Amino acid sequence: MRGNHTDIYKSLLLLLGLVLCFASVGEGGDSNHFKTPVRSLLIDSRLAQLLDDVAPQEDLNVWVFFTDKGVFSEEAYKVALDQLPHFFSKRALERRQLRGVEFDFHDLPVCREYLESIQELGGQLRTVSKYLNSGSFRTNRNQIDTISKLPFVAFISPVRVFRKPLPEVVTLPGVKKIEEVLEAEQLNYGNSFEQLSQINVIGLHEYEVSGDGVLVGMMDSGFDTEHETFDRILSEGRLLATHDYIDGDDDVSDGSASQRHHGTCTWSALGGYSPGFLIGPAYGAEFALAKTEIIAEEIQAEEDYWVSALEWFDSLGVEVVSSSLGYNDWYDYSDMDGNTALSTVAADLAVARGIAVVNSAGNEGFTSWRYIIAPADGDSVIAVGAVDANGNRANFSSIGPTYDGRTKPDLMARGVATVCAQPGDLYGTASGTSLSTPLAAGAVALLLEVDPTLTPIELRANLRETADRHDTPDNSYGWGIINAFAASGLPSFPQGEDFTTFFYNYPNPFEGATTINFFLKRRSPVTIQIFDLMGEIILEHNIDPLSTVIGNNLQVWEGDNQNRVKVASGIYLGHIITDHYSAFTKLVVMR
Repeated sequence: MRGNHTDIYKSLLLLLGLVLCFASVGEGGDSNHFKTPVRSLLIDSRLAQLLDDVAPQEDLNVWVFFTDKGVFSEEAYKVALDQLPHFFSKRALERRQLRGVEFDFHDLPVCREYLESIQELGGQLRTVSKYLNSGSFRTNRNQIDTISKLPFVAFISPVRVFRKPLPEVVTLPGVKKIEEVLEAEQLNYGNSFEQLSQINVIGLHEYEVSGDGVLVGMMDSGFDTEHETFDRILSEGRLLATHDYIDGDDDVSDGSASQRHHGTCTWSALGGYSPGFLIGPAYGAEFALAKTEIIAEEIQAEEDYWVSALEWFDSLGVEVVSSSLGYNDWYDYSDMDGNTALSTVAADLAVARGIAVVNSAGNEGFTSWRYIIAPADGDSVIAVGAVDANGNRANFSSIGPTYDGRTKPDLMARGVATVCAQPGDLYGTASGTSLSTPLAAGAVALLLEVDPTLTPIELRANLRETADRHDTPDNSYGWGIINAFAASGLPSFPQGEDFTTFFYNYPNPFEGATTINFFLKRRSPVTIQIFDLMGEIILEHNIDPLSTVIGNNLQVWEGDNQNRVKVASGIYLGHIITDHYSAFTKLVVMR
């Protein structure tokens, strides 16, 4: 259950970086295609102002952006791109293939020589971002001045910080261990029923859609992985990777209860499974967890950890990112234009790589800021606001528009008294767009299980078009409260699970060919047999699960036998066998 932070992986990336830096230098053919634009002010204006207020030796965290990646010709660029598939997981490559995403400049590693040059000047490397072609460093004012004079440095900017108070959590009364609750045949949602019913995921659960096979990445303060609500995830091997960006290891559950609190709340709201108390919308999904937040008296998250976690998720093959974080310190509202904040730029790049990024709109609605915060301003990011149990917008939920006039947030979900887990096998309620976001991300994971080919933009469009205010979107509610079932396009689930009535053919009787209709509540291997009245099998169709869909399926019968010879007129029996039901129907051939 650990991340892909092995020595071999690091060595391979280092080797590729060195190849790009040294093999490409001097090949000629300088082109802007391979460069990051150099700003007129190498030192960001906000950083310059900050430097005026600090002593020369005082440490600061800064982003250093590079002019290029050590690639200076089309030939070298092509060679570098051709090597990239070796450094991504099979799952990541499959995600790109499903969504038609090709490798480009942003996927190439940062030039190792550039990073080492800054380290030699005294900068302490914190993180590296290939998306942004930059590294973040712990450095001081004197070193920054020297770094800015390096020929391969495009510009320098401060690492942004976001601070927010911890959400107020109320412990639910009468909590027992889930082992003491008898699980009914159907899901026992307990107190979480209302928040799931509000975004209409219950209908998808009736189809047994639970996020199965979808990899969700979550970045937060830490996670109580020993909480009973995650037992099923761990026992089924669905926690695939973890990494702590604060301590530089793979333990995301260390530290105090307060350090693990926020992440436990958000993860459980999305994927928890505690019948009788809490069930998350995507309780059957797989997970990768990144610890990116520092908690003292308040949550303090830094942008470079967030970007690094996002790129790690990309390499693992994550399909949905749930981020209950955001940044506005050192930013102005004018920066919320979808193209300025570094986390926003990185988020949009991740979406372009086939990853649905779901981010909290922010809790600034009753502050002087009021508006959404980065990266929720991204034009490809799904920004989620908060409503209460009655569907009314929470007064703290950040509003739009973006500075360039786009409608935000995109969608709404329950963010007031949202049921979630707390460290120590406890359950409670918490409020904030931090809690509405995992509900929305869980809905996205369900839609990807129904149709894995959907791109992030298609997913957002489906959710917008079916939300409760889709006809009149505004900057308080966006397109409205999610309706996950409507967004899936599935037909109403047959009550009582009587699938027999959904196994039939038309036309019937028929002369040439007929279409056999059958219903599946989940993808399944399917066998369709045609019998004559003597009980002999004359034809058998075996259908692979990947060729089926959830809901109604169609299979054409040409009225022939296994040898492709047309059968005689008469009555035949059709028999369907799936992994969850079997049924018979009559087919009448008339020649």
